[in-house]
Amino acid sequence: MSWKLWQPGPDGRPRFIWAERWNAPGYALIILVAVPLLGWSGFADSTKWIIAAIWFGLFPFYMLLEGRELTGQMEGRGSIDAPQARAQIRTGQLPYFGAILAIVVWLVALVYFRDEPAGSPIRYGIVEWVILAHTWLAILLSNRIFYGLIMELLKSAPRGERTERRLGA
Repeated sequence: MSWKLWQPGPDGRPRFIWAERWNAPGYALIILVAVPLLGWSGFADSTKWIIAAIWFGLFPFYMLLEGRELTGQMEGRGSIDAPQARAQIRTGQLPYFGAILAIVVWLVALVYFRDEPAGSPIRYGIVEWVILAHTWLAILLSNRIFYGLIMELLKSAPRGERTERRLGA
């Protein structure tokens, strides 16, 4: 894969702006749907661990897209746009909600099937809990890195603009 793939297209817009904007909601939706399905699937633990390892291996792409969303703002405007920064901070919380809702799905299934002899068809084992814990820790890491950087850039952008105006005059 060439570096030109990540450069803006002929129209000047980033090539993967849709992926940068939708990576956190997509991550949340995948966690919300995939973890209960994995608990319901009846797969052997070895198969579940392979699926989990593949999922863990894809997390750096989430980080890449979060960083690319931030650097795209800096490259496009030369400073960070406050409304877009707030939107990035808000959407970055969505994977947490996806993990919480995956736990809610499990609890609702437990309550709904409490009178059944076999119990709930959705059974969370160690693999599902590890995936949820990984989501929590990985998103915590991502938010700490990028939100701290966003806040520093938001604080420094007005100072830089004042300096440019003073030096340019």
